[in-house]
Amino acid sequence: MAMKMNLENIISRLPVNIHWMDKNCVYLGGNDNAAKLVGLNSKEELVGKTYEDVEKTAEWVSEHLASWKQASLEVIATGQPKLNVEENPILLPDGKKVFLLTSHVPLLDEKKNTVGVIGISTDISDHKKIEKLQTEKEVAERTAKFMQRLAGSIAHEIRTPLAIIGINVDLLERTQCFTDKCKEEVEKYFKAIRHAIKLASRIIDNILTMIRTLSSGEPIKNNFHHLSMAESVVDVLEIYPFLNHEKALIHFVKSKDFTYYGNKILTQHMLFNLIKNALLSIKEAGKGEIKIKLEHSKTTNSLIFTDTALGISEKELPYIFDQFGAKKAGTGLGLAFCKMVIHSYGGDITCASKLGKYAEFTLTFPKRSGLEL
Repeated sequence: MAMKMNLENIISRLPVNIHWMDKNCVYLGGNDNAAKLVGLNSKEELVGKTYEDVEKTAEWVSEHLASWKQASLEVIATGQPKLNVEENPILLPDGKKVFLLTSHVPLLDEKKNTVGVIGISTDISDHKKIEKLQTEKEVAERTAKFMQRLAGSIAHEIRTPLAIIGINVDLLERTQCFTDKCKEEVEKYFKAIRHAIKLASRIIDNILTMIRTLSSGEPIKNNFHHLSMAESVVDVLEIYPFLNHEKALIHFVKSKDFTYYGNKILTQHMLFNLIKNALLSIKEAGKGEIKIKLEHSKTTNSLIFTDTALGISEKELPYIFDQFGAKKAGTGLGLAFCKMVIHSYGGDITCASKLGKYAEFTLTFPKRSGLEL
C-alpha cells in the first residue's frame, strides 16, 4: 500500500502528462496534468473515459485524438513503443500555444504481456521558443554578414566609374583646347562635375555607414565627439545633392546653438534621411516646405524638423520607426536608422503629424553642462 501511494505521489509530481489505458483504449488512470490537458479537473475524472469521451470536453485536442488512438492501438498490437513524436501545436482555451512531444509504450502485466498502453507527453514549448530565437539569431547574423559584403560591393562598383570620370576631367582640363571666350564657362562645368563626384562619394560613405550600423545593431561610439548642432545642419544643407530649386524649400531658423555628443557622419546621414523623405513628400503632394529649428528646455536640447506636405496617417504613425514596418515608401529603413543613431546619442526621436497637413519630427539631445553654445 505504501509503495502504491509513493508511486502515485511520484506520478502526480512529474512535470509531464501521463495516463494509462486498457486494450480498448479506456483510461485506467493518470495524473492531473493529463486530465487538465483534455478539459477535466482531476485524474479521478479520467478513469473510465475513452478518446471519444474526452473529445466532447476538449475540442482543442480533437485533431490529435485520432493519431493518439492510432498510436495506442499499434503499440497494443505490436508491443513496440512509439517514442518522441513531435506534435502539431495545441491552442489551449486561454490562448496559450503548447508544443508536445509524445510517446506511447506498452503497459505490461507480471508475465510481460501487453495489457494496455501508457501515454506520456512533454511540453516542449520553451525549447521551441529557444530554438526559434536561435534560428532568428543565425538568420540575423547571416544577413548582417551579407549586408557588409554588399556594402563593400556597392562602394566598389560606384566608386570605379566616379574615379574614371575624375581622371578624364583632369585629362580634358590639361589639354588647354578652349578659347578664352568659353574657358570660364567650361571651368564652371569642371567645378560642377568635381562637386558632383564629391557628393556621390559622400553619399556612398553615408550608405556604407547606414548598412554597417544597421547590420551591427549599434553605432561605434569611439568616434563620437562634441559637435555644434547648428554647424552640423549648415554642413548638411551645403553638401546635400539638391535638385533644381529644392534647397529654396528649406528654412533653417538659426536660433541659439547647442552642443551634442555624437558622430558627424551619422548626424549627416540622419538629417539626409529626414530631408530626402520630406522632399519626396513635397514632390508627391505638389506643395509644402521644410523648416528646421533649434529649441531648448531645462533638461534637453531639440532639433525640430517639419515639412508641410503629405503628413502621415494615424494608422502608419506608430510604425514609422520600425526597420521594416513602415508602409510609406522611403521611410522604414531610414527612420529606423535615425532612431538607432539618436538613441546612441542618449536622446530620442518622435513624430507628430496630421494627414495632408504636416509631419514634425522632434530630435531631443541631452544637455551637457558647460558645453552649451
